Amino acid sequence: MTIADIAWPGPRPLAFDDARPDPEALRRLIGRERELDELLDLCQTHAIVEITAASGVGKTSFVAGARPHLERAGAMVVKAHPWSDTLAEYDAYIESVPQASDAVALYCIALGLPHHKPQVAELPAMLLGQAGDRPLVCIVDQLEELLRYRRMLGRELLQLIGNVAAASGVVHVVIARSEYRNALAPVEVPRAPVWHIALSELTSAEVIGRIISEPIPEDIAVEQAFVDRLVSIWQKARAASASTWAAGEEANDIQECGLLHLQALLWSFRRWAAQAVDVDQASLTVGHLDRYAASRSLTAKPYDGPALMADALLSYVEAMVATCHSEAWPFGPRLMLARSARHLSSAGFKVAQPVSALVSRAMQEELGSARPGHEVELRLGMRSEDGGLADKAKSFVSGVRVVPAGLARSWEPWQVADQMIASLEEALAVLSNDEHANILRRFKHGEDPVYELVHDGIAPALDRWAEIQLAGPMATIGGIAARHGEVFSHHLTADTFLTDGELGPYWGAVEIDRSDGTPRPVLSGIGWHGLGVHQQDPSSKSPHLLFEDLVFRDSEFVGTLFQRVKLRRVVFENCDLRGVAVIDCILSDVTFRNCVMSGAAFNDCEFDGTVFDAGGTPQLLNGLAIRAVQPFAEVTFANAPLVTSLVCTKLNGGRWTFRDVDIRHFVFESPTADEVALTIAGQTTLRHATILAPPGSVVEVDPGVDISPLTDENSVVPPRAVGDAAIAEA
Repeated sequence: MTIADIAWPGPRPLAFDDARPDPEALRRLIGRERELDELLDLCQTHAIVEITAASGVGKTSFVAGARPHLERAGAMVVKAHPWSDTLAEYDAYIESVPQASDAVALYCIALGLPHHKPQVAELPAMLLGQAGDRPLVCIVDQLEELLRYRRMLGRELLQLIGNVAAASGVVHVVIARSEYRNALAPVEVPRAPVWHIALSELTSAEVIGRIISEPIPEDIAVEQAFVDRLVSIWQKARAASASTWAAGEEANDIQECGLLHLQALLWSFRRWAAQAVDVDQASLTVGHLDRYAASRSLTAKPYDGPALMADALLSYVEAMVATCHSEAWPFGPRLMLARSARHLSSAGFKVAQPVSALVSRAMQEELGSARPGHEVELRLGMRSEDGGLADKAKSFVSGVRVVPAGLARSWEPWQVADQMIASLEEALAVLSNDEHANILRRFKHGEDPVYELVHDGIAPALDRWAEIQLAGPMATIGGIAARHGEVFSHHLTADTFLTDGELGPYWGAVEIDRSDGTPRPVLSGIGWHGLGVHQQDPSSKSPHLLFEDLVFRDSEFVGTLFQRVKLRRVVFENCDLRGVAVIDCILSDVTFRNCVMSGAAFNDCEFDGTVFDAGGTPQLLNGLAIRAVQPFAEVTFANAPLVTSLVCTKLNGGRWTFRDVDIRHFVFESPTADEVALTIAGQTTLRHATILAPPGSVVEVDPGVDISPLTDENSVVPPRAVGDAAIAEA
């Protein structure tokens, strides 16, 4: 036996159907021996047993673990179906049989009884007929879900349960979160003895130690310090979360800490140990915990309870989601799940959602919508023959600018839609697979399945996971569309897109450009429209984002703002940079090749080897403006015919070359004391030219250059030109 064989179940309640009457099942309720004995006794003497506890204390696990004990005592145990499933069937039934009694129909559907217009007087006989000669115990769990959304119907059902229990003698165990204790009052009817059990949280070191140690096989050596340390970690986390809530403060690492978090830590530790290299699989020591904490980047405070417990539940979610995969769009399932995750819970309660609602919300959030005042450029259509979700989605995806990127860059709009729907359905299917994740439950209702979280306590970790995903470059760069007003704030380098890099597995096979000896990933089809690209992290040691060793090809950056970005060895090729603003940036060995740059502006930047090469295409550099730039290496403009205007003002000296350009309105001003080295070469024509440079500057002009200066008295061209064609003083 190895660490991988330890039966730590993970952050999930004990499943009712798994609690079979075998010796192993009878030992599962660790720390609940007193409450179990009490429940067994009450089922002999009372018609109604109420069980309440706070979320995460273990109500569902308690009744599931009690089942084999009740069956060993001779009882038949029936558990009500989950409310999401029950209410969907109930709503369909009431619609088709409007004369049916609401509460009676709901009761029959929940317990699996025949429900074609049943009468209240028939229910006791129906129940007793199911059990035969055995005593019957009916368990109605998670009543807070019914009472929260259908309060009046829930009250009627509770009163009916009380009356049926009194008439039939069938024991009913009703369970709800502690804040709904008073809402259970309607079940307390005359002639139905009622007893209330308030499950307390398991907190003693002895019980927590048993939860940790009892599932460990006997042939694995357990260092007592290992168990003690885990108990200490959990107790510190619980105490920290309790004190934070008592003080009315917002928790930094974890808002509530319960057994769910402990089981998540044990599960995550076991998974790490089973996969780690050079870990002794026949023993458990404190050293194992040291290495686990290091693997989770918690070495600075490896035994900080709140941090480790919060991270453990997040680690569980990460591991479950990591198996979501799509061949066509590898990152798609994770992206779409992140877009829809927050809709699965509300105010600490899980919320059941039909898949159509999740798809619509995820697509709407990913695609966004055009900002007011911006014309819609493209309608996202879908193949009409697909029907189903595709048809339902048309209403909210129409009129959205779609710019696929990464693997999606060559897709048609209908393919984008199909992949978004298929990706979310893949993620939901994986997370509702009991053998794998057990994060979600799935209920099948016609063509629109319903999904809900298995446990309320998973919601904060799932929300946090989604927040991290959507804040990272995978969601921003690899997504379908970038929307006006959003911000991209991530470093991008060659390593980011390699196979083992942050985006490598999700971007797909990346072409590598090695034309100058430096391997640069080629990123095609990116669409940033009105995006803000700048450093947002105040804790960063660098005031600039870093874009390094990249080629952007066939991409759109219309209206994008680059601010405090350091571009090093970056090539923009065949890109649309209309209206781009580049402010307070450093451009080191950057080339703009055959890019549309109409109306682009560079302000307060440092140029350290920058090339603007229009590739012989007319009018690409129309209206380009460069202001207050400090060049540290040569700045070159080349192969740019028919440029209506190019304005370079308030330059701080430097070396500037204009080769084979035709500019109809040309302004070049360097009013500072820094000398300018200006070279005008090749087949260059400069019309309406204004050239201002400080004394000591050198202007070299090749033969064949045609310069027509302005005749305005403020236009001064220094007579220091060197070459066969000197520039005359205006």
